[in-house]
Amino acid sequence: MKKKIFAFALSVLFVLPAVRLSAADDGLTGLQIADKIEASNVSSKGLVTKAVLELKNIASQDAEKRGCIMESVSENGLKKAAFRFTDSSYRGTTFLTLDKDGGDKITYIYLASVGSPRQIEASDRENNFVDTDFSNEDLGGSNTADYTYTRLADKKIGDMDCYFLEKAPKNKSSKYSKYQMLVDKTSFIPVMVKAFDKTGRLVKTIKMDNIKKVSDSIYVPYGITVVDVDKKHSSVITVTQAAEKQVNKGNFNKNKMDMKWPEE
Repeated sequence: MKKKIFAFALSVLFVLPAVRLSAADDGLTGLQIADKIEASNVSSKGLVTKAVLELKNIASQDAEKRGCIMESVSENGLKKAAFRFTDSSYRGTTFLTLDKDGGDKITYIYLASVGSPRQIEASDRENNFVDTDFSNEDLGGSNTADYTYTRLADKKIGDMDCYFLEKAPKNKSSKYSKYQMLVDKTSFIPVMVKAFDKTGRLVKTIKMDNIKKVSDSIYVPYGITVVDVDKKHSSVITVTQAAEKQVNKGNFNKNKMDMKWPEE
């Protein structure tokens, strides 16, 4: 099962107590850890998460909230995932990601105002999803083969032991030069991510916290914060419900993206 790295927090939030550990002797490479991240926290039955997304101008404190639902399922090692707004003027806007054999993935976006899904091209993966601070790739996950991975010395944040990875895009036209990731060793959730531009300047941060175990093998971050450092704008997802449960496979059909979900 391939991909999904999702990925968030203002740079000052990264000034947290961190103790550098000696390099672990588990023998895992950066790529192997990335593969474990992508293979973790998936369900062959289905995972349904309800949440509230708050968009905020950090300078003015102007904010807007929207309800949203995220659903996913894994079939034969391939993940299908969908994100949908459930209210506001964006109600029905849906983002669909389908893993394909060979390690690739296809993503689609559906806007009620347009009335038909549009495939998101590879060149648009780094663009933001509608007016949020999430990129299309943040929501849909990245292709492991598109990056090189380097494992740095492990770190400890509070009582959390973390892998420390650096990944760099192979595509030189990418607007990012690299990402740095701290990954919780227990849940394999990237709890902190920093994105740097071509000059090496921090431009985006991601934080995932309040991690809860919702089934025997699935952990969910109940808090996800993405901050655009330049725009001084944040997108914060606060999960209200998360459960492993049977999902309607039709929710992952690109030709049925206008269909109402039972969970709405």
